[in-house]
Amino acid sequence: MKILFISSTFYPSIGGIQTFSQYLIKYLIKKKNNVILITNTKMNKNEKKKFNYQIFDKPNQKKINKLHDWANIIFHNHLSIRLSSIKFRHFKKTIITTQYWLGDRFSLIKFFKRIFLILCSQRIFISKAIMDHVNLNGKIFFNFYNEKIFFKIKPFTKRKKQIIFVGRMTDEKGVEILLKAITEIKNLLKINEVTFIGSGDELKRYIILSKELKVFKYINFINRSHKSLRGYFNNHKIHVVPSKKEPFGIVALEGNASGCISILSNNYGLAEFDKKTFQFFESNDYISLSRTLIKNIKKPSIPKNVNRKNNLSKYQLSHIGKKYLSIFYNVMEKNNV
Repeated sequence: MKILFISSTFYPSIGGIQTFSQYLIKYLIKKKNNVILITNTKMNKNEKKKFNYQIFDKPNQKKINKLHDWANIIFHNHLSIRLSSIKFRHFKKTIITTQYWLGDRFSLIKFFKRIFLILCSQRIFISKAIMDHVNLNGKIFFNFYNEKIFFKIKPFTKRKKQIIFVGRMTDEKGVEILLKAITEIKNLLKINEVTFIGSGDELKRYIILSKELKVFKYINFINRSHKSLRGYFNNHKIHVVPSKKEPFGIVALEGNASGCISILSNNYGLAEFDKKTFQFFESNDYISLSRTLIKNIKKPSIPKNVNRKNNLSKYQLSHIGKKYLSIFYNVMEKNNV
């Protein structure tokens, strides 16, 4: 199968879409498919050499149309109008996964994206929350985590730190909610027993806020997505995902697979996770989060291994990859390719 894989952002930039693209392409090639990637991310020659497939960064429209003609399947890992062909014959072999919100307000870009989603052969959504937001029918395929990277390597009782947050330092990720919750439980914490990993425009503001709230001494801020993230997860007991509007939340799976107690806000994509394996607090309510943290610091509620293992199996690349291949073959058969 000849697959034109469209990822608006890609390596060396860091994020969920980029990671998803890298791992799914690797799976597709392993299954003997021919994949070409196009992306809006500018890459140098050395960066492209890291991958065993052709990559065209910032291609012109002539090249885009030529690659669309070449492909049996055109797959958008989140729709990119800039990297699309507007030839009608290409829509019948186009599959689009919607990874993020299209926007709450009307705009010309949102209008065109909706037209593309209506005309494409198959729509896939990463959560029911995203499907409800787009308000079109389609398949729901959860995103996957890398089970070969994220797994439990240290017993819960031997973990030295209490709480970890991993994500962009933005208001949308609920950083301030967690900081305020920590003010309510600081009497239960030791110095540097909380870790925040991530970068963003508001990192400096959150550092200042932590000082104003008098919790800075309990927190270690790490201004990057650390390569040994599995090690950080395995050294913490509780992983908090306090996002205000998360479409899915791969990081929740990574922390849970690493053996942490997972505490999530109870809205949008996060609310769709299994209640036996994950715990929830009232979204945007730091008092609710602090109560859940206190309960788990004093008397940890650790998911049973059987529940955790069974629940996480449906989020593994081997499982989700098969679903994507099945859809690709179905679209090919429908087009008699």
